[in-house]
Amino acid sequence: MDRVKLLDEIKQNTEKIEGILALGQTEQRKLNDAEVAEMAGYQVRNVEINNLMNTEKNKEKMEEKFSFIRALNQVVNGQQLDGIDKETINKGQANLRMAGLSSGGQLVIPTANLRAAITLTGNAIQSNQVATPSVIADALVFSKVGASYGVYNSEFTLPSIGQGSATWEDETTDASDGAGTISTVKLSPKRLTTYVDISKKFIAMDNVAAEQLIINDIVNAVSRKLEATILGKAAGSTTQPAGLFNVAPTIKGATSYTNVVAVEEAIQVANGVDGSPLAWVVNPKVKTKFRTTAKVTNGSVIMENDNTALSYPLYASNLVASGLQTGLDEYGAVLADWSKLVIAQFGDAIDLTIDPYTLAGKGEVRVTVNFYVDAAFRNPAYFATASFK
Repeated sequence: MDRVKLLDEIKQNTEKIEGILALGQTEQRKLNDAEVAEMAGYQVRNVEINNLMNTEKNKEKMEEKFSFIRALNQVVNGQQLDGIDKETINKGQANLRMAGLSSGGQLVIPTANLRAAITLTGNAIQSNQVATPSVIADALVFSKVGASYGVYNSEFTLPSIGQGSATWEDETTDASDGAGTISTVKLSPKRLTTYVDISKKFIAMDNVAAEQLIINDIVNAVSRKLEATILGKAAGSTTQPAGLFNVAPTIKGATSYTNVVAVEEAIQVANGVDGSPLAWVVNPKVKTKFRTTAKVTNGSVIMENDNTALSYPLYASNLVASGLQTGLDEYGAVLADWSKLVIAQFGDAIDLTIDPYTLAGKGEVRVTVNFYVDAAFRNPAYFATASFK
């Protein structure tokens, strides 16, 4: 449909109608039947053209998609958001309100819209939630090992159940309490914040490739901080989840097959299960040691070519704790049933504050990210940590 031609046709029809009316006024007479019919024809055609253009306009609006970089450009240039971009931001704000969270940024983007704008590799993460797991989840190493990731609208508590016990008794003796030790793990919104600095020239490119790169930067900034915290040394608090290495591992020291087997033994003794779906997540330095350290003198190395150690899948992340033990010279390794790691995102949106002023002299825009999340280990016995050098 050529809108310019249609608008020109409306203009010509209107001029013809005005010409017929002007002729009647000049000659001081009523319009004859032919002139009235001719005018009616032009009027009907104009209505048809307007209806056609309105239909196409509505169709275009329905097909229009949210553009992060377009919305970012509007904010940077002091323009009001409109159309699908405004609707999307309103939805993101509503998603946070549903979780009891306030939004202070100009762009509050539902994570589904981040997912639509970016393609990430990796296995789908397991989740028992109806909501689609966040694009943040896909960027974590935990997506490869089966951690539980869900999007929630309120804080919640999970049971943490230890081993049960059973006993043999004679026919009339009361049964002993066979229940395992039960405690609870509470997950509540904790604000993870970071920022990325973006060139104004890059933002002005306004194309799909630029949009994907910017979203990649934002997603990586959030996911790396979350992963580093969970695999780090910090103790838990009201503002952040605990790291797996907040207590120094007791299995430590030189990389040896004996120490590696001791990690497997620790987790099996602790949870009483052999054959759990275990996997390693280790610092790259540990992976290198596993590849170069023989099980026995002149024997095969600990980590074979199939990326397993002790037949368990092994994944490396440079965010696993380092600088461990008193010498600060050891690197972390975890063997775990990762399904016992629960990561909870609160509010299905990511809150972005756009600051075009602080770095204006450098021609950059600072995007501050606020993301609400928590993580907990349902049963620490399913996580065996070690440090190697």
